[in-house]
Amino acid sequence: MEQQINTASTPAEQQLKLMKRMYWMSIVRTVACLLIFVVIAGSALYVLPGVKELVDRLTVVASSLEQIDITYMTESVTNLAVTGTESLEETMVEVTRALQNLNQLDIASLNQSIADLGAIVEPLARLFGSR
Repeated sequence: MEQQINTASTPAEQQLKLMKRMYWMSIVRTVACLLIFVVIAGSALYVLPGVKELVDRLTVVASSLEQIDITYMTESVTNLAVTGTESLEETMVEVTRALQNLNQLDIASLNQSIADLGAIVEPLARLFGSR
């Protein structure tokens, strides 16, 4: 029969080794937490001035927006639209009148008048030697 070699130590020694490992792991964990805290604190110190500047700018924009009178602006836009519509209607009336006047012109008599004018001007042009 083989005799088993007992390499295991007593339970008290095993518990002591385990406690030492737990102690070192707690030290490692504490150092890691401290490093993370330092990194986060450094980042915060780097980022916070930019955030403060952004908040200051947003405060200025918000105060500017508070000064705007929305009711007045909407009334102004409405008045502008009404005025534009009225002007467009007046323009359409004037254009209609102009088209009616053009339609009332007697094109045939206008052509005859132009021909008569040409007949009168042609002898004068020959008299002064332009043709």
